[in-house]
Amino acid sequence: MRAATVEWESRRALTGAARAAAQLMDITTRLARRGTTVPGLLVGDAPVTHWTHYPAADAVDEAHRYRYYYHTHPRCPRGEHGHFHLFRHTGPERAATHLLGIAVNPVGLPLRLFTTNRWVTDERLQSAPVVLGHLQRFRMERPRRLLPVHRWLRALVTLFAPTIARVVHARDARIARARPGFLEDRRTEVLSDARISLEQQVRRIERLLQQP
Repeated sequence: MRAATVEWESRRALTGAARAAAQLMDITTRLARRGTTVPGLLVGDAPVTHWTHYPAADAVDEAHRYRYYYHTHPRCPRGEHGHFHLFRHTGPERAATHLLGIAVNPVGLPLRLFTTNRWVTDERLQSAPVVLGHLQRFRMERPRRLLPVHRWLRALVTLFAPTIARVVHARDARIARARPGFLEDRRTEVLSDARISLEQQVRRIERLLQQP
């Protein structure tokens, strides 16, 4: 899919997206001055090992029931360094639901949003409205040392909320028309995705805010 920007439902949502953009860029700039990136905070100085989760044992906030990790694949799409996987744990057994994948380039700028087939993370599959509700409430405070990453992810989810909604609904539409056994088919890993551009999204928001 092409880099996507879509309309927000209200002026209030648009203003919230503008604040999220400012926060995301502020975090990115502060880290750059320190000579690192958002993924860099997770990976550290050691060479990156494919498939390894960063941080080790994942970033987990038991109180809010959210989790994420960053990792890389041997063969990433062109221009990508690696990607985040975001999860929500629900129910008494705290089963994991995969919410979203976020791919970034080597300097940590977001490039692509995507969803995965059920088998990829062995998730408890939930419908688009439920997933989007979890994403809207995404919040992590632990571990404290990774607060810049938590806040960067929350800002990104807010900034690209309309595109995320489209990607998650596209996942459900593909599942609805799939053949039996599709959710466990190892030949299909990604169910939906969209290219994104931080620069284009910020410009789009600025133009919309200038309209009466």
